[in-house]
Amino acid sequence: MIYNVNDVPNNPDPNSSNSGVTLSIPFGIGFSYNFSKSVGLDFNIYPNMSLTDNYNPVYDDIFDASWVTRLGVHFTVAEFEKDSDGDGLSDKREIELGTNPNNPDTDGDGLLDGEEVNKYKTNPLDPDTDGGGVKDGVEVATGANPLDPDDDILSIPVGEKIILKGIEFVTGKADITPKSERILNFALKALQAAPNMELEIVGHTDNVGDREMNIKLSLDRAESVKKWLVDRGIAASRLTTKGVGPDQPLVPNTSDENRQRNRRVEFFRAK
Repeated sequence: MIYNVNDVPNNPDPNSSNSGVTLSIPFGIGFSYNFSKSVGLDFNIYPNMSLTDNYNPVYDDIFDASWVTRLGVHFTVAEFEKDSDGDGLSDKREIELGTNPNNPDTDGDGLLDGEEVNKYKTNPLDPDTDGGGVKDGVEVATGANPLDPDDDILSIPVGEKIILKGIEFVTGKADITPKSERILNFALKALQAAPNMELEIVGHTDNVGDREMNIKLSLDRAESVKKWLVDRGIAASRLTTKGVGPDQPLVPNTSDENRQRNRRVEFFRAK
């Protein structure tokens, strides 16, 4: 505390000093009461204990003190919720969602948790929201839609593979159904947009029937996809095919649903 004594007694102690600096130690009692979320009342009363006897320039071997009483009204103008990791979501909101308030990218997909929730509407707990095989952040960076699995091939990196869901064939044959052309058009656009891209097309089946027959069927279906693309202007040298039949299932062939998942066409980007 910086002090200055203006009212000096007629006979002050000769050793006193009218001004100076000393350590002040406040302690006392008080209370706060909130009438609502935005209005409250504060009341405090406390002495400021000092380490000097110069407040009152008459020495009495007792350090001087001053008393403070304060009554105040406080108003809350705005509330700011804590965002520890700076990802655009408050810690409270992250706890509600199940994301990590100390990690700005909980699922490691390259997007901030706040971007996923507020901008892209993707799942901050799932790196591949649409299940198409490519991380949400990669899709956003390449202009694909992270909520549409059909366009993931537009952003598949070299050395990675992707399953194009929705490519269907006539039962037991390699003929592509008309409804599959929408999906194949994404592959066509990707190959047109990236003239150096090379793909290996891999056909898969479930385990129903003879294995050798399924391997041939899976290869024929991969060849049908290749022909569809070549017929629309893609150089055959950019596409290779392979059929693995039932040998690489995604899930056990224990139900109709699982067998459906295992009947698929994968694109592996070789270049």
